[in-house]
Amino acid sequence: MSEGGVHALPSVVPGVVAGNISEAILLLLLVLLPVAINPLGVLAIEPLKASLLRSGTALLAASWLVYRLTGASRVDVGANPVVRAALALTALAALSTAFSLDPRLSFFGSFDRGMGWLSLAAGVVVLVVVADLLVDDTRRERAVTALMVGAIIPCAYFLLQNFGIDPINWSARGAPGSSLGSPTFLGGYLVMVAPFAAYRVVVAARGNLAGWRSLMYAGWLALLLVICAVVLLTTIRAPLLGLVAGLIAFGVLVRGVRRPGRTELVAGLASLLVITALGVATAGSGGLRGFQRFLTIGGTLDSSSQRLTVWQDSLGALVADPPRLLVGFGDEMQPAIFEHREATMRRTPIELWDRAHNLFLDTWLMRGAVGVFALLAVLLFGFRAALTARTQGLLLGSAVAAALVGHLVEVDFAFHSVVTGVLFWLLLGLAASLAPRWSRGVTHRNLPLAGAALLAGALLVPVMSAPGIADAIYGAARRSNFAAGARLEEQAATWAPWVEELPRAAGLDWQQVATRLNDRLAAARAEQDLLTAAQIAPLMPVPQVRLTRLYLARGQFDQAEAACERAIANGPYRSAVWDACADVSAGQGRADEAAARKARADELRHPDDLP
Repeated sequence: MSEGGVHALPSVVPGVVAGNISEAILLLLLVLLPVAINPLGVLAIEPLKASLLRSGTALLAASWLVYRLTGASRVDVGANPVVRAALALTALAALSTAFSLDPRLSFFGSFDRGMGWLSLAAGVVVLVVVADLLVDDTRRERAVTALMVGAIIPCAYFLLQNFGIDPINWSARGAPGSSLGSPTFLGGYLVMVAPFAAYRVVVAARGNLAGWRSLMYAGWLALLLVICAVVLLTTIRAPLLGLVAGLIAFGVLVRGVRRPGRTELVAGLASLLVITALGVATAGSGGLRGFQRFLTIGGTLDSSSQRLTVWQDSLGALVADPPRLLVGFGDEMQPAIFEHREATMRRTPIELWDRAHNLFLDTWLMRGAVGVFALLAVLLFGFRAALTARTQGLLLGSAVAAALVGHLVEVDFAFHSVVTGVLFWLLLGLAASLAPRWSRGVTHRNLPLAGAALLAGALLVPVMSAPGIADAIYGAARRSNFAAGARLEEQAATWAPWVEELPRAAGLDWQQVATRLNDRLAAARAEQDLLTAAQIAPLMPVPQVRLTRLYLARGQFDQAEAACERAIANGPYRSAVWDACADVSAGQGRADEAAARKARADELRHPDDLP
C-alpha cells in the first residue's frame, strides 16, 4: 500500500512523459505570460497574453489528460472541494454566458481585456492541473521558482521605464506599465508574487546561511525589495493596500500555528515597516507619491469618489432587473450597463467604464448572485486548504493564504487582467495541492481517449491564438496606407469576428480612400464595414455614431437620423452621441432641435453637474 491507502500503480512511461510535459507547459506559462508583449500590434498586451493563456492551456489540458488517462496519477482531483467549487463556478458562468446580453462577446471576451468565459475556463484548467500535478513537493517548489522568475523582467522593465530608458514608444497606450501594459495590472500581479518572495526569504533564513545559501537568501531578499519598490513606484493605491495586507498576513501566519498575539502582530508590522522603508529608499520620490495619493481620497474628481458612484450604479442596475440579479448580464457586459447609468457617465463623460472595479460587484454583474456564491465557496475552500496545510507545518500554506489576502484587498478596488486572473486560479490550485484527496483505486488506462485529447489540444491552438493573430495583423494595417490597411483590418476581423473595433477601423480607412480618390467601391466597402461593426456591438453607441457621421457626410439624412436614434438608445448620457445628433438636426434645417441636442451634449460634458 502506498500513501493515502492507494495501491502502487505500475510505471507508465507515456503517463510520466505527459506529466513532465504538463509541468513544463505550466512553468512556461508562469514565466512567459507576465513578460509577453507584441509592440508591433495595436493593443500589444492583452490579445497576445489571452492567446498564450488559451492556447497554452489547451495544450496543458491535453497533456494532463494523457497523464490521467494512462494511469500515472494517484490523486482523486475531482474529490477536492476547491476543484469542485471551481468547476461549479465555471458551469454557472457558462449559464450566465448563454443568457448574456451579448453571448458571443461574453464567451470570447473583449479585444482589449481578453477575459470572458474562455479565459475563466483556462484559469480553472490551470487550477485543476496544479491541484493534481503539484502535490509533489519538488514540482511545487519549481512552480514557485517559475513564479519568481516571471516577475524579474516586468520589474526590471518598469524600472527602466521610470529612468526614461524604454526602446518601445508607449505614448499612445497610457502610463508605463512594463510588460503588463498598466501600472494597476503590474501592481496587482506583484501583490500576489510578494508573499512567495517572502516565503523564499524565510526558507533561506531558516537554513545555515553559509556559502550558496547566503547567496540565495540575498537574492530572494533583493527580489522582495525590488517588488516592494516597483509597487510603490506605480503610485496606484489598490496594489499598495494589497501589498501591505499580504505581507502583514504572511508575517502573522509564518510565526506559528498558535493564535497570533501581540508579539506576532508587532513582528509582522515591524517587518512591513522595514520593507516599506527600504522600498521607499529604493523608489525615491516616486514611492512617496504613492503614499501621497491617499491624501486625495474623497475628492470630487478622485478615482475613489468615482468608484463609489460606479458601485452605486452597479447595485442600481442589478436591483432594476431582478432576473439579472440572479444570473447576471454576462461577462464583459459592464460597458453596455454603465452607458445607461447617468451618474457614472456624468462622472467620466469621456472615459469608458468597462468594470465596476470590485471583484465581487463585477462577478455579480457578470454572473449574478449564483456566481458570487460560487466564488465565495471557492475562496472558502481555498483558504481552508491553505490554512490547514499551515497547521500541518507546511510553510507554503502561509504564503498561499497571504497572497490570497493581498489579492482580495487589491481587487476590492480593481479587477482581473489576463495575468492576474490566471494567477488567482493558480493560488487556489496551490491551496488544493496542499490538501490532496488520494484515489482509492487503480486508474484504468484509456489510450485511444488519450490520443484524442492530444489531437483536440493541437487543433485548438490556432483557434485559441486568434486574438493575438488579429492584433498582429491590425498592427501591420496601421503601418500601411489606407487601402492596404483596410484590407488587413478586414482580414484581422475574420480571425476575431466578435471584435467590433476591427471592421470599424477598416470602414474608417475605406472612407479615407473614398474621399481622397472619389472611389465608389471604397465608399460601399466603408458602409458595409461600419454596418458590420454596428451588428457586432449592437448595445454600444460608438458604432452608431460612426454610421451617423458617414450618412451625414453623404447627405443621407434619413439614415443618419435612424443611426442617431439608435446611438441615443445605446448611450443616452454620452455627449459625443448628442453632438452627432445635433449635427444631423442642423443638416436637416431643424435649428431648434439642433440647439436642444447641442445643449444636452454640453450639459453631459460637465462632470460637476451631477443629478
